[in-house]
Order: sequence, then C-alpha cells, then structure tokens
Amino acid sequence: MSALPPSRPEVLVREVLQGLAEGRYVPGQRLAEPDLMARTGLGRSTVREGLGRLAASGIVVQAPHRGAQIRHLTRRATCDVLRVTDPLLGLAARQAAEAVLGGADAAALVAAAADYDAAADDERPRARARYYRALTVLAGNAELAVAAASREQAYSLMLGDAGQVFNLSGEDDELRRRYGRNKFGQSCLAARRLIENGSKFVTINDGGWDTHKNHFQAMRQKLPILDRGLGTLIADLADRGLLDSTIVWCIGEFGRTPKVATESPWNGGRHHFGSVFSSLVAGGGFRGGHVVGESSLRGEHVKDRPIYPGDLIGTMYQLCGIDPEASLPHPRGDFVRATPGADEGMNTGGRLTEII
Repeated sequence: MSALPPSRPEVLVREVLQGLAEGRYVPGQRLAEPDLMARTGLGRSTVREGLGRLAASGIVVQAPHRGAQIRHLTRRATCDVLRVTDPLLGLAARQAAEAVLGGADAAALVAAAADYDAAADDERPRARARYYRALTVLAGNAELAVAAASREQAYSLMLGDAGQVFNLSGEDDELRRRYGRNKFGQSCLAARRLIENGSKFVTINDGGWDTHKNHFQAMRQKLPILDRGLGTLIADLADRGLLDSTIVWCIGEFGRTPKVATESPWNGGRHHFGSVFSSLVAGGGFRGGHVVGESSLRGEHVKDRPIYPGDLIGTMYQLCGIDPEASLPHPRGDFVRATPGADEGMNTGGRLTEII
C-alpha cells in the first residue's frame, strides 16, 4: 500500500522539532512560509495552521508583517505530531526538545520520525509506536517509557499475531448464529475471545439508544439484538468456566423519561432522564436472579434502596480485590480515593451486599 502524503499541520510541527535537533533551525530564526512549504510539501494554508499550533504552544511567536520566529523552548512549550490529541506525547516531545537543545543526540528520534513518514498505511501504527518510544527515550522519562511500551503492546495485540483473536472465522457457525449475525452479537463473541486470551478489560459499544424520536420503533429493533448477544455471552462464559472470574456489566449513560413525547417532531420519543435507570451485572462474584432497588410506579423517582454509581463501582472493585477506599496514583502524591464518598459530597446508598 502507498504511504500517506503529508497533508496535516502536525507534519510542520514535527519538521520544526527535527530541524532544531539537526541544527537547521535555531532559536531566534525566522520561518518563511515558502521555505516551509518546500521542505514539507504542505500547502500554504496547512503551513499557516501548523505555525498557529506552534505559536499556541509557545514554540514560535507570530507578528503582523514579520512572519513567525522561533522562540527559546521552555518547559511550557509543546511541539509534537500528536500534541492536541495525546498529552503524553506532548509532554515527551517537550522534554525531548529540551534535551536536544541541551546537547542530546536526537539521531534515533529523527530516524524514527523519517520511518513514520515513509511507512505504508498498514505499517504506520507500528512506525508511530517506534517514534513514540524514541521520543520517550530522548526525553529520559521512565514513566513515559512505560506508557510507550504499553502502546506498543496494544498495537502488537491489534496488528500482530495476537490480533487473530479478532478473527471469528474459526468459530462454530451455530455459536456465531446464537450470538447474532450482527455487529453487536459478533462483538460479544470477540469479547469472549479476548477474555479467553487474557484481556483484563473489554468494552463493547453499541449506538442507537438515544431515542429522542421514535423510541418504540427503535426498541423493537434494538432489544432483541441486545438480549441475544448479551445472553449468549453470559452463557458462553459460564460454559467455558470463565463467568466466575469475569464481571459482565451492561449500562448506559442514563435512563429515558417516563413520559413519552408524543408531539412533533419526537413522534413517541423519550428524552434523557438521570433520576432513575437500571444496570445489569453478572458473574465475577455477583449472585444472579436478583433485583436490587425499586422505582416508583411510574418510574419517576427511586422508591426504595437507592444505588449510586460509586456504590456499584466500589462493589466491583471489591470483587476484583481492589480496595475501594484506597488512593489512586497521583502525580503530586495527593490522596484521591478510588470511589468518592459522602465526605466528598457524593450520594451513596452503600455497596451491593445483597448480591455478593
């Protein structure tokens, strides 16, 4: 497959960082748009957008009628191909830039960046991971290096031999039919395969539930698919001896209004409703066949046994052997409880002792 052409403003950001590393650019130097266009192959508007990002990060200063000028890099400056979408990479790039200006050898980083630019489509994720690793090595940040290793492991899972876990063609046709020959059902099957292969946390996303319009028509389509896929997943995990060690959790962001919006343009829609809604849990130490809590007759408010997000999450932590009262890691060493409690202004109804 062909390599992607340079068409993004981030290419310019990387060009300036590499130029600083190689001595092609120095603090105080003016950056002429035609020269940058020639070096990067980018159009004028993309170059200007890239210069805008460099200015926003403090790497260059822009003045009317004078163009852009490179500033001295400071710890506040950020310069990285993925600065906007990946703060870890932005931090690594900032520290790497400081190391370069302090005399560190950036040859490995420059080579990794060149490989990334030249990589074919199917090789770009691996090349990107190698660039990230070179960046963190130059930055000299052990924590970022661990993050880089985790990223490479994730890419290896998806694109290497381990990625075969997503190939469902070897599964029994009847089992695939039981899950449902649809995106959600086959995603549930892929989730089971991931659990079988040692994955610790698997998320299955399913859209189409935001039924402000035509709620009941959507439910007639969505609910059978959900029931079939989720029910088969739970049964399949149980048949393979995996359910006792796996928590299955099915939940949305909130419920839907008890009152149906029959007026136009909603035509039988139900809007967002956070006061009352339900969640399903199975396996992992939860006892099945129980309902905890009760709503009012019309589903407008909680009648008995309120359960809040922290109660459910804290219970799952407990079943996983994680102390819900323990502190999460914090860069400043602050105490941040894993599950916020009443002393922090959070409502709580208590852990779900009824079903564990």
